[in-house]
Formats: sequence, C-alpha cells, structure tokens
Amino acid sequence: LPSCTFTPPYGMVFDRWAVGSLKGEHLTAGATHTFNRNTTLYATWKESPVTITATCTSGGSLITTTGQSNTVTVDKGQDVTFNATANYAGDRLFTPYPHHIIEKAELVMKYNVKPHIAVFTDGDVDTAYRYLISTKLIEPPYDFGILPALPGCSSMNSPTRMLEGLMRMNGLIQEAAPGAHVIVCCSGRASSYLAAASMLLGLHVRVGMEDTPWVWPHKDDLITNNAKMFTMFKQMAQMLGREVYTPAEYREVMQIAKR
Repeated sequence: LPSCTFTPPYGMVFDRWAVGSLKGEHLTAGATHTFNRNTTLYATWKESPVTITATCTSGGSLITTTGQSNTVTVDKGQDVTFNATANYAGDRLFTPYPHHIIEKAELVMKYNVKPHIAVFTDGDVDTAYRYLISTKLIEPPYDFGILPALPGCSSMNSPTRMLEGLMRMNGLIQEAAPGAHVIVCCSGRASSYLAAASMLLGLHVRVGMEDTPWVWPHKDDLITNNAKMFTMFKQMAQMLGREVYTPAEYREVMQIAKR
C-alpha cells in the first residue's frame, strides 16, 4: 500500500488505510494486500505524538524503550513509566528527587498520558503515595510496577523472603491505592518463581530478559529468547486458570486510548 500524501486534519497524522470502508480492514502504508476488484482506500488519522521534556538537573530520568532519557515521545492517551525510588544499583545511586517526580507527573497528566509507577522497595510505595496519590496529582485507575530482587532493591534471596516481600509490597500498594493494577516484573534471581507467586496472588507479570538474565533462581540457565519465556509463562497462567490479556483488553482495563 502507498504512503499517504493527503493533508491531515489539524493536530493529526496519518495512521492506517481502511480497505473498502472506514469499518474495513486497517492496514499500514507499505503493507501487502490482494485486491480482487476496484477498491477505495480511506485514510484514517490519529493524534500527533506529544514530546514531553523533563530536565533532570541532578539524578533521575524517564524510562523509555531504549533506556534512560530526559526526553520521551508518546502518543496522547498512552502510558509512560517514571520511578518513585532512591536506591543503589551496583555502584550507581539512582535518585529522582521529589520535585522531579512531581514535575513528571504534572507533565504526563497534562498531556493525558497514563503514568506507570515503578517501585523497587517498600519506601517507594510511600513516596508514590505522599507525592502523587494523596496530592491527587495522578488519577485512578492507578498502575504500579513492582521491581524487587534487583541489586540495591528489596531483597528476595530465598523463597521465604520472596513471598514475604511480594505480599508486603503489594499490601502497601493496595493500602495506598486501593484497587491498583499491579504488574510484577520478574526480576533478579527471583525470576520465574516470582512470576508463579504473583500469578497465584492474582497479580499481573512482566517476564523476559529486560529485568533478569536468569530463567530460574536455583540454576544458572540464561534467558536466550524472550518469546520462549513468554510462551512458558502463558502456559503457566493457563494451568492456573488465568488468561493473557489481549492488547485491547489491557487498554480497556487501564483506560488507555485505542490506537
């Protein structure tokens, strides 16, 4: 399919071609499609991306898919992660100061971007509550990501400590933000055990090599393929009577705008 050369409406950019009618199949420019008869293509539009710039004069950063940066580009109605933490990660002190957290929250809410609050320790939950929730800077539904078991974060060096730590952190989140949507990142050595425990508790999980190189806590097997890990945990979820969200279901739960 060709590139779109039409002039978009104000504040919009080209999204996809709708085949036959606006309710027809939506395809991106460059996609391949077989036409059996003369067919009209309709251009569809989406809001222009918004660039949010947060200048951190001393520590702290927005987290993007390519790493840490003071500038991130997102679509209106999408989500962005920012951290409510201060901890040592190896030989690095990771410290977003309170005014950085507040300024980022104000920016993402101003542009209708969903904030995803990353907490690494118990104290981070209190930080999020004091600066973001109790002040009503961000609005429900609240979305938290728990990242324990990393160097300098909440320790989970045994199955007992893992279960105690996970239940404590989730309990603190639910007290601070009742009904919050919680995603547990299966990080550090806790890895797959943390995923299993989180599913049993009714929480959601993020798996893969972004948060840990290890498949198991008690073995040195390394993750070599994220798709393989996803398939393994999808099967685990189904064994526990749970299903993986579709993209549309996740957006609906989190009240994120449709693409």
